[in-house]
Order: sequence, then structure tokens, then C-alpha cells
Amino acid sequence: MMAKRLSETTIWADQWYRELSPVGKLFWKYILDNCDFAGIWKVDFGLASFQIGTVVDNKIVEEINGKKVRLLAVDPGNYLFVVDFIKFQYGHLTESKFHNNVKKRLSDLSLLDTVFDTLSHTLPDTVCHTVKDKDKDKDSLNLKDKEEERGEGGTGGKPKTWKEDFAVYSAELKRQWTEIMKDPEWMAEMKKYNPGLDIRLSLEKAMNLFWGTEAGWKHKKKKRAASIDLKATLSNALSMKQNQVWERRGTK
Repeated sequence: MMAKRLSETTIWADQWYRELSPVGKLFWKYILDNCDFAGIWKVDFGLASFQIGTVVDNKIVEEINGKKVRLLAVDPGNYLFVVDFIKFQYGHLTESKFHNNVKKRLSDLSLLDTVFDTLSHTLPDTVCHTVKDKDKDKDSLNLKDKEEERGEGGTGGKPKTWKEDFAVYSAELKRQWTEIMKDPEWMAEMKKYNPGLDIRLSLEKAMNLFWGTEAGWKHKKKKRAASIDLKATLSNALSMKQNQVWERRGTK
């Protein structure tokens, strides 16, 4: 039996979809039809190009994301996750057998704690969702603060570090991100060294697609550095092609 899914018939009137190229429109529909029951697509641009009838690659993904992340690279780059899939198809996840299978699939790729609402381009939700939206992590951070005030810790008398707890890592990234966005001199310096690049969007892309995710945390905690230098990380990220969002002609 062929799988059946809900389809948003009003998408043709949405500005973001209208502005996509014909190939971009087709690839978006292709992803929605070919992702699995959890909204995850195993990246195979060769097969997609063959079935669509024209070449598709990461450039089409960048076009679809634009100023709002709709396809999230996972593991890293082996899968694409349709960010709004769960919200649109199921509304919310219950304890039913099928929904538990969905949650297991998401958990296998460290996506279970990802915000299912649309990722905002104003501040990367993947950076702040753990602290902002998850009660268990709020409690964990509040407990950590109280223990630090008393000079205590959760394990062996010491509070967890960012390498031990994704919630702590997320909170530190959120703090540093806020400071960076309030530093016009640094932003201007990045603009000087990267002419034609949309610095803000490129930084947000790097955060949303990798550094603000559990995959980014796992990668960074393998390094020897004891602290996080987000400015250095993002400065380097701007030189990577997969993070670059170029300004349109006629914009500054």
C-alpha cells in the first residue's frame, strides 16, 4: 500500500514558495513525498536528480532554506530533516505505538529534542530551544545555578561542564551569540574580510545547521579546548562554502 500524507494546498500562494525556481519547487515536493514517517530523507542527490529529471544538489537546499531553515542537515549532511514535518503531519506526538516509533527514529539521529516549530532566522532556535522550551533542562540549569551558589555540584561536588551537558553548551552558545549580535565592530570586520557575503544569515546558517545542534556539540567537545570561543568558530565557519549565504544584487 502506498503511503498517504497531508498536503498543504495553499503553498502555491506562499511568497517563499512562489519565489523558488521550478526545480526548487519540484525538489521540495519530492522531499515531502520521499522522506520517511519522521520527516527524514537519506541524502541521495543522484537518485533525486534521476527521478526528477534534472540535476539537484545542495544549492537547491540552500535556495529552499533562504532566510528560514526548512531542511535541517543531520549527521552531518547524510540526512535532511523536514523541520515542520512532525507539526504538520501529526500535530503532536502521543504515546501510541506509531508515534513511539516516530520518536525512536528521531532519537536515533539526536532529533527528538529539536524544536518542531519553524526555526526563526532572528535567533537560532537550535541554540536556545533546550533552555527555553524544555522544562527538564530548565530545572537542570536552575539546579546547577543553586549548586554553584552553595559551592556544590551535581557530580562529585562539581557542576556539569559544557562538555558533559548539551543544555549547558546550548546556554553558553546562546549567551555568546547574543553578545556577538551586539558587537557591530566584529560584524563589520567580518564583512570587510568577506565581501558580498550576508554575514548575519551565514552565521545563522552555521548555527542552525550544525553548531547549535547535538552533532555540533559532539564535534566540539572532542577538541582539547576547555572553553567555547564562538567568535573564532563562526569566523572560521564563514569561510566554509556550505555556510555561505550571498547578498542579492542591489543590497548592502
